Parts: sequence; structure tokens; C-alpha cells
Amino acid sequence: MYSNRNSEHCKLAAPTASIAGANSVCSGSNTSITASGGVGYSWSTGQNTATINVGAGSYTVTVTNAGGCTATAIQNIANLAAPTASIAGANSVCSGSNTSITASGGVGYSWSTGQNTANINVGAGTYTVTVTDASGCTATDTKTISNLPVPVVSISGANAVCTATTTSITASGGVGYSWNTGQNTANINVGAGDLYRDRNRCVRVYCNGY
Repeated sequence: MYSNRNSEHCKLAAPTASIAGANSVCSGSNTSITASGGVGYSWSTGQNTATINVGAGSYTVTVTNAGGCTATAIQNIANLAAPTASIAGANSVCSGSNTSITASGGVGYSWSTGQNTANINVGAGTYTVTVTDASGCTATDTKTISNLPVPVVSISGANAVCTATTTSITASGGVGYSWNTGQNTANINVGAGDLYRDRNRCVRVYCNGY
């Protein structure tokens, strides 16, 4: 009796097992795959639902139909490497000024500032960019830009000169000097100096006598 039932069972059609879902996934991420073709499912992962969430790898499902017959299907999911995100630009900026920084490594960029271009203008602070490649995989990079204080400007010399005469004045507080007269030494003979610039290109305006 048992043997006859088994013979009849073996004559039943096997199910058509299939798996639908992505063939690749970003490194470190998961994707959903779904088996069909039966009423029961047993995965190589040990799960027993039609749909499972998995990372990169090879997955086998055994599908069972209403008659108890089985068939298997295999899904191979490739691993997609994450993009290499990087930010280029200055590591410091003069107080109150901006500098340009540029992200690279993908086709899409999303900054912690809310901007979505590769290149942005920023002041001192810490900035993070999320880079997305053509496959939709992402990576992040962070850049900190320090604040350079403006120089402490000092000009020594006479506060007044006679008409049509000059006086000697001397700037101090930096390593480079650029005057409105076009001269670039600390000491110049003029009526008044008004522009000072230090080696970091930080600028402070100073009018002699004020």
C-alpha cells in the first residue's frame, strides 16, 4: 500500500522553481530575492519564506508544490565595490573667507550642506560628502577646514604730514606686506597706508591715522 502511493507520488509533475531579484548588490548592502512556483520554500540560508533579504553570494531554494514534489533554483548575486570618495581643496581658510572644495569618485554628490554639486564654496568647518557611482553604490568622505585668524596689523609712523611731503611708516605683524601704493616692503615713504596682507593671504584694511 505504501509502495503504491509512493509510485503515484513520483508520477506527479515537479514544480517550476524560479528566483526573482537583483543579480548584484553594493558591498555591505542587502537585496530582496523572491522564490516562486510552489507552496513551500526552503532556502540554503535556513529560511522558509518565499522572500528573503541577502547580501552578495549564491543562494539555493527548494520549492515544494501541493503534491509534495520538489525542484530547486539558484541565484548568484555579485558584489559591487563601493566607489572611492575623496575631497580635494584647502585645509584652511582665512577667517570670514570661503574656499572651494571638490568631491570626486562618482556621478552624484550629496553634501552635508545640502548641496548636490561636485564643487562647493565653504568657510571653516567640517564637511561630509556622499558619493554615488553609476551602479547606485555609495561611499562617504569628510574634510575639516581650519580657521586662520587674520593678522594683528600695526602701522607705526607719523599720523599727519605736511602738504606735498611724505613720511616714513612701517607695517608689522606678518611676513608679507602689500600697500595700496604698489610697494611690498614693510617700510615705505607715503602719506598713508591702507592694505595689509599676510602670508596666508588673509587681509585687513588699515588707514593710518584712524
